[in-house]
Amino acid sequence: MLFTSKISLQPKVEVLIERKAPTKVFAKLFHAMTSGLLSPKEKHQTFTAISMLQELNIALRQANINNIVRLAKDGNDFYYDSEGRDNDLADAMRDFKLGTDRFEATLFNDIYLVLEHQDEQLRYLIEIDIQRVHKVDEMPININVNGVIQALKAQDGETVEQLDARLNSQFKNTQDYDKFVARYRSLFDSFINSLEQTFRSAIRCEEVKSQNKVQVIRPRKDGKGRIGDRNTAPMVHRGYPGWDGFSLYTLMWMGTMSSMNVQAADMDIINESSETLQSIGDQAIDVRDAAIFDSSIDEGALPSFMDDSTANLAEEDESSSWLDFGGGADSGGDASCGGGGGCGGGCGG
Repeated sequence: MLFTSKISLQPKVEVLIERKAPTKVFAKLFHAMTSGLLSPKEKHQTFTAISMLQELNIALRQANINNIVRLAKDGNDFYYDSEGRDNDLADAMRDFKLGTDRFEATLFNDIYLVLEHQDEQLRYLIEIDIQRVHKVDEMPININVNGVIQALKAQDGETVEQLDARLNSQFKNTQDYDKFVARYRSLFDSFINSLEQTFRSAIRCEEVKSQNKVQVIRPRKDGKGRIGDRNTAPMVHRGYPGWDGFSLYTLMWMGTMSSMNVQAADMDIINESSETLQSIGDQAIDVRDAAIFDSSIDEGALPSFMDDSTANLAEEDESSSWLDFGGGADSGGDASCGGGGGCGGGCGG
């Protein structure tokens, strides 16, 4: 079982055109990203994105989230915490190695930030993606949060078999199981609600959307203790320092559900590549009768649960740059979040 949330932000137009100057390390970051031969329009887009990154940093610090794992531009890491350091957000923001000899100063497509946080019960991995260009029906800033249960972390020297036995011993019956899940989901939802309110107060947004889910991973091999391709795996399984022990139990959760014959409801069943195999709504299903919970059935042989009404829809090719608005004379007439009918739905609200 994995708790997940997606928070999407659409900044107000006035936030995008204010041109509030980045300070300290963010000014250095802007300089490093624009020290090449970028056009005024490209510099404006980068300027606005860096300003938004600075506001996100302020919001995170207000939420006491100060442990950075990774900061990347277009997949190139400016900072990666390979040592699992604590409370290093300020240090990382101050000590970036932003020499242009390492990264060519070209117009970016996305800025990617990963942080971690924990409270007494849950541990969180937080992914922030700032897109320069996005589909017209999407928002430019997306925050994905994964939460795992601290008490189920694999202990030093504990084998996969021992962890599996400890997981199963948590529950005497299905009532215990349901109470356990409800308790931790409530804690996760409370954290997300607080985080969303922090973003709302720190960043002036036209629209904020959030969606919380419970996900259960269906491993390709029963009892397997590690996911193969970390690049496409759920975020907690991507090899960030210290996270293998925290996330291991999530590969065993489906087996626990099957052994206890619980009723499955309000969850997504995903594979090791983060693809949704089946969404289960409020109407519970019996895991004994559901093929998705039968580990003897290969994933390729599972029935399709895709909605036929949406399966054949064509992909939208339209995109919008949310950073073009107010870019000055050189910004031209690109699709943007300005007034009039050219917003195309990419502006939110």
